[in-house]
Amino acid sequence: GKTSCLKSVYHSLHNDNPQSRPPKILETKTTFNNQLPIIDPSYFDEHSNIIEIVIAHMFKSFKDAVNRSNHSLDGDNLEKKRKLVKKFQDVKEALDCARPKDHKSISNDSIEQLSKLASGSNLHDSMEELVDCYLNYFKSENDDNSQVLIIAIDDLDVQTNHTYQMVEQIRKYLIIDKVLILMGVKLVQLSDLIKKKFVEDFKYRDKDNNIVLNDQIDDMVARYLLKLLPLSHRLNLPSYTEIPGIKLEIAPYNNNIGGNVLSEKTDTITADEKNNLHEIVLALIYRKTGIMFYNFKQDSLIVPHNLRELLNLIAMLNNLKDEEKHKNRNIFRQYFIESWCLQWLTPQQYMFIKELSECDAMNINQYIIN
Repeated sequence: GKTSCLKSVYHSLHNDNPQSRPPKILETKTTFNNQLPIIDPSYFDEHSNIIEIVIAHMFKSFKDAVNRSNHSLDGDNLEKKRKLVKKFQDVKEALDCARPKDHKSISNDSIEQLSKLASGSNLHDSMEELVDCYLNYFKSENDDNSQVLIIAIDDLDVQTNHTYQMVEQIRKYLIIDKVLILMGVKLVQLSDLIKKKFVEDFKYRDKDNNIVLNDQIDDMVARYLLKLLPLSHRLNLPSYTEIPGIKLEIAPYNNNIGGNVLSEKTDTITADEKNNLHEIVLALIYRKTGIMFYNFKQDSLIVPHNLRELLNLIAMLNNLKDEEKHKNRNIFRQYFIESWCLQWLTPQQYMFIKELSECDAMNINQYIIN
């Protein structure tokens, strides 16, 4: 999935093992600083600020480095520490000034107010200076490469309540010089969350007080995402059907389900071709549940295209007992509604299936007709 891919890229850029880097990155004369842990926005609330999280991680790595340092009395090193601490203070002050405040808490000193307003508007510049100073502190004496700080953010689309706020903070303050941002995100879901925010901002009411939405909102969302994540900066995870030479082994397994898919030596199902894999999954569903899916002209839609979902389905089926088909059908029914329908259907279609599944046998035909 996205998280595995993000971690792979993140760790491949580690300076201690440059040979693990992808070829194009290996060619660049760049030192990547990936001391900051991968950020998980799912733990954020309305009081969280992704800039504060990044600063906190940077300060912790700086503090740990200071504690490990054996040359704390070195004059140059001491000056670097003082300068970096000052930059941390500047960013924290600028961040405090940029945060919305109650009018009662504002100082009466007009000069101080102007100073704070200027500080708040310069948060972007303050972050840039902090990153530059931070990288300079950790730069080794013999390193002539350009320095880059890696900020990795996983599952940005999961934090539904504050996603747009975090995206805006990233766009305004983290897209800066000497910073490489890695994001793991499902673009369709992120687009929906941004659209939700735009709908709230751009709706208006007609003469009858009915809410009317701007018909250009979809276009606005698309343009926003293109600016935030240009097409050339995106890496799309391929379906397993797009990966040549894929080979899956499913074990343990007791009975053959047809053909020569069972290896006698290893007691595993081996699928090395896409069609073979589809046949295996469809045969496995039929053997466990008695349900047969016919699809002669194209790949069956019931077989997941995502590798993780495919393995989850196979694991679920593999744990079912052949002789308990009635019980197995109920389990498969739950998978179909809560997993397959949720992923492949529109919200309206999903709700229809959900309501249909809750009808009793006496009323189900009438419900469908209505």
